[in-house]
Order: sequence, then structure tokens, then C-alpha cells
Amino acid sequence: MTTGSNSRSAANAFEAMDAFFSALNTQDPVALENVINVPHMRIASGKVTTWNTRKAFGRYMYEFSKRVESRWHHSVFDSREVIHDSVDKVHVAVKFTRCDEAGNRLATYKSLWIVTCIDGHWGIQARSSFAA
Repeated sequence: MTTGSNSRSAANAFEAMDAFFSALNTQDPVALENVINVPHMRIASGKVTTWNTRKAFGRYMYEFSKRVESRWHHSVFDSREVIHDSVDKVHVAVKFTRCDEAGNRLATYKSLWIVTCIDGHWGIQARSSFAA
């Protein structure tokens, strides 16, 4: 389910978010590099992590499946709601689920994603999550 603003910015943000999960689910480090804006920040598990280059983020996320639930196969959005949006930034309340290969739910989390447009590129800039 996707709710919220009907603005072009929100559509661009959702497109970037879909590309993020597509790249994550296929473990494509180059695609992951191309779906973020830097510096990229994640707040989770009691710490703030910042990646200053796309390459560093791509390498880190390529190893994602080794760090999460051993049965993780892919992640899906359960809901996305635009909280605020402007011409170059969108705040999105997210609920997503990590699934095994058969599509069984392993864990569901709430998160806040900030998607920005920098030099014409829409990308994920920050995520604050209750996921490990």
C-alpha cells in the first residue's frame, strides 16, 4: 500500500525507493551505489553510520545478506506514506518486511526514509530504522 502526496517529488521518491529494494534484493552493488545520495546516513541499533561515497555504501550493502537473518532472501514494502515533501526532498514513513525465499515473513520493521534530489538525481539520503 502506498499513500500520501500525489506530487511529482513523491513519485520520484517512490521510484528511487523501489530501485533501492530491487538492487538490495538482487545484491547488485553497482545498482545500490546508484540509488543513494551521499553522504548517506543510517540510524539503527543505537548508532549512526555515514557513508561518504557511493562505492563504500555499495560494498557495505553487497554483504547485507551475511549480516541479516540467515534465511533472508528479499525485502518488500508493506506501506509507504509521504509525511512531508518539497521539490527536492521527501520524508517517507515506511513499513517493510524481510522475507525468505518462499515469501514467508521473517521480520517487519518501521522506518523513516529521506529521499533527496541532488543535481537532478533522486536518491535515498537517510534512513532511520528499528531494524537491526
